[in-house]
Amino acid sequence: MPVNSGSSLWVSGFISGEEIGRRKNNLPGTLFEQRGTAAGYNYTLSSGLAFGIFGGSNEADYTTLNNSMKSYENEIQGLFLWVHLRSLRFGTLFINASLSSGVLFHQDRRYTHSNRTQIALKSRLASYKSFWISPEVTLGNDIQFGSFFLTPSVHLRFANQSFDRYREKGRESEILFGIRISHIREMRNQISLSRLLSRSLWFSSNIGVRYLYVMNRALLSLSLETQKRKFATPEQEFQFYFYSGGDLRISLGEKAMLKVRSEIRFREEKTHYNTKAGLEVSF
Repeated sequence: MPVNSGSSLWVSGFISGEEIGRRKNNLPGTLFEQRGTAAGYNYTLSSGLAFGIFGGSNEADYTTLNNSMKSYENEIQGLFLWVHLRSLRFGTLFINASLSSGVLFHQDRRYTHSNRTQIALKSRLASYKSFWISPEVTLGNDIQFGSFFLTPSVHLRFANQSFDRYREKGRESEILFGIRISHIREMRNQISLSRLLSRSLWFSSNIGVRYLYVMNRALLSLSLETQKRKFATPEQEFQFYFYSGGDLRISLGEKAMLKVRSEIRFREEKTHYNTKAGLEVSF
């Protein structure tokens, strides 16, 4: 996309959805929906180097399905703040960097089903909040072929999320969750091909490999009738999958832009589908 130097204020609304399906039985495993608004300030130099800050709020619904029935629901409301530096260039090489942080307010509902009737008999409720912070950096190289740009890049993301203590309450049992901490380390190796189709239309497609390492630490206290037990739950998970996607940006005059992004990911026996759309208006 062409770069316009100067400063601008902007607001944006966005909505996204993700479905994680099991390829063996073609049943959806997890559904994730998110919507929100953001506002920010950008300052861009003639060289393309850009500084920006923005903040906003979001709402999300996370649902886990088991045999087409709900087994877990998580409703989230959050606030976030983001600071970024883009297009620090050394010839065709570039660096993008950002630091983001936010707070999330969670409402959980976990279901227990009857094996005979497949009806939800019991549910456990919990309310809590979490705080997260995440630095990111991207290293890439823009290679021009006529009207096309081929961009290999490496993206690194580090994230820490801490959860407050909370109680998950049910009719016959109660679980006390101690402070939980989640550490995330992510790397993406990607190649994208982009082209400015017209003065108002830009398209990019990409393929890549994503590596994700997650470490969760928590202290739980389980109370079931007269029995009580405490135990720690350190968990480690490593994910590796291929992904492919596309970005479409449509200029709606000089002050507005429609952005649409879609991605599909392949990992073991699951397929992830993600689509995000947003409208950005500058002042």
